[in-house]
Amino acid sequence: MPRTTSRTRSGKLSTSTKPETRMSGTGDSTPVPRLKSTSEPAQQALKLKVITTEVDFDQLAADWANLLHRSSCDALFNSWPWQRAWWQVWSQKLDLQLHLVATYLDDDTERLVGLLPICFSPRDKVYAFLGALPRATFRSELLDALIDPDYEATVAARLSTHLGGLMASADFFAGDVPRHASIGKILKGLPVSSGAMVLGHLTMTEDTVYEVDCQGGFMAYVSGLGKNSRLKLFNRRSYLQQHYPGTSVHERELVGSEGDGAASSEFLAFQPEFDRFHQLRWNKPFLGQDGLSFQSRFIDLCQRWNGFCADIPAVGVKPVVSVMTHQERTISLLYDVVVGDTRYNMQMGFAEDFDKKLSLGTLHLGYAIEAACEAGLRQYSFLAGSGRLAEASYKTHLATHTRPISSSCTAAKHRFIRLAARDLARRIYQSIRR
Repeated sequence: MPRTTSRTRSGKLSTSTKPETRMSGTGDSTPVPRLKSTSEPAQQALKLKVITTEVDFDQLAADWANLLHRSSCDALFNSWPWQRAWWQVWSQKLDLQLHLVATYLDDDTERLVGLLPICFSPRDKVYAFLGALPRATFRSELLDALIDPDYEATVAARLSTHLGGLMASADFFAGDVPRHASIGKILKGLPVSSGAMVLGHLTMTEDTVYEVDCQGGFMAYVSGLGKNSRLKLFNRRSYLQQHYPGTSVHERELVGSEGDGAASSEFLAFQPEFDRFHQLRWNKPFLGQDGLSFQSRFIDLCQRWNGFCADIPAVGVKPVVSVMTHQERTISLLYDVVVGDTRYNMQMGFAEDFDKKLSLGTLHLGYAIEAACEAGLRQYSFLAGSGRLAEASYKTHLATHTRPISSSCTAAKHRFIRLAARDLARRIYQSIRR
């Protein structure tokens, strides 16, 4: 199902804070900072630059790569190619204004140590992370401000001051951010009151990111699954080979040279099969025109980004399509993205009518998880949301651990009251619809 920011995949809204859930296994899903800070220089002088043009957005890529590597942010959704592609597709459609807040050391190095990648919607009078506006676009998760841990407190304070100035006449929407995100520290640094402005904070939605710990090896993971999940994901391989000999799984890494479009062309070659599977399961095409344009641009921009990441592979991006075939017929497809030590499952599609005894999607995921384990990756991520049946999501049965994410809005008091009333009406409507 296409991933959108128009609602949570479960369709449920909540204001409570859910504790982090550990399902099976002991793997900790909290990202490990790539560079540990021992002590922060006292009163480090900083200078701030607001980037509002696409030319400057492009020129920021190399510094962005280095800062992302030093930060503890998710390396896919907070990467330059992801957010640049999102901006290229939806900025004009949604009438948005770019507002990248870059913070540099005010010394000879002029090192980028902080980045708040946001935009402004004049229609909604709201600032938000790129990729997080609460309208139907391709969903971005685990968004955050990028901060060098050696200067965390100083940079967060400087960004708080800047954001506070913006909120005199606009709200701030933080969409799908993880717990303990840097943006939380920035928002906490905002003044509770400043003149006539009194701020309010409303948690609007909550969701869960589902992940598999790959560090113990594939067979250890399989042995920890429940009986039915183990049958669908692994044990049915023997049935598949017995009844459908010659069935194979192979992966295609989507690579090309910068500007040649070869990688995105290869991705688009799989569109007809993805469309066929999605029409059968969801009664709608794969991704839609905007979603296809976004993924194509993202894949092509990865070729440029990886040039900047030659010496920092922890943030290099590798899009992959995994294909399961039987007698030259494609019966299942996975579109994944590998970044550093994590493999993300972005989209999947399969022939539901192939064999009622086989859950092709789950079986194919098993091969992808096995590939992640064999590659020495730390985890395989199913990302947030549920499948077609929210109450029986395959993710809850296959994940070894979870991470909570939430979306919230911070607003001045006179706007906050109106926002809270609108949110309450929506919650009442949702409860009636259940």
